[in-house]
Amino acid sequence: MSDFSQELKEHAKSRRDIAEAQLDIWRAVKKGWPEFVVKPPSQELTPGTCDLLTRQQIDMGVHAFVLACNLSGGSVGDVQIYDLLTAYLQDHVARTAINEAVTEASRPLVKAC
Repeated sequence: MSDFSQELKEHAKSRRDIAEAQLDIWRAVKKGWPEFVVKPPSQELTPGTCDLLTRQQIDMGVHAFVLACNLSGGSVGDVQIYDLLTAYLQDHVARTAINEAVTEASRPLVKAC
């Protein structure tokens, strides 16, 4: 078997594993919040198409995040994940501003001498 054939097989297996994991996540959200379940997009979205997500689909993503991180909720106190992700995914101007804030916040602090 050629290296290329092996790579193709590994890539196909990886895609199947990801699809199975996505289904597991969907099932977990459905179990926790059955009244809020909506179908995810049928096609993988890119930065240029993520604004096609509906508010309900974004909320499902927040529910999955809340489960994965064991958070008490997605909008509690000063944590506003629902609004953050909605703005980030649906508003290009907001996404640019958020990216700039994240870049600035992740820079190492320069100590004055």
